[in-house]
Amino acid sequence: MMIRMFDADKSGTIGFDEFCGLWGFLAAWRSLFDRFDEDRSGYISFSEYSNALVAFGYRLSSTFVSLLYRTYEKYGNDRMSFDLFVQSCIVLKRMTDVFKRYDEDRDGYITLSFEEFLTGE
Repeated sequence: MMIRMFDADKSGTIGFDEFCGLWGFLAAWRSLFDRFDEDRSGYISFSEYSNALVAFGYRLSSTFVSLLYRTYEKYGNDRMSFDLFVQSCIVLKRMTDVFKRYDEDRDGYITLSFEEFLTGE
């Protein structure tokens, strides 16, 4: 997923400059992860995850946050790893960006066809 994000020339691989971009991106995410890993366990708990999403500006129901957390916290032991934290945040951001394209009046509701939903276009 991340290689695709930084593969500027769409070659399927990343060169040195693209790798430097990816490295900087991951370093920034690591800093965020460490900021929200309040107990310094090396993992993000549900509570820490909820706090991170609020800090990122999301106002989501606890039911939805729980669903999102359980989707990426693979083992059911309230410990989300760094890579899954990043992946969950990137997916949420992508979903948010697609939603915003359709929410022209910014009321939090959209109407779209099934194909638009599937393609995100």
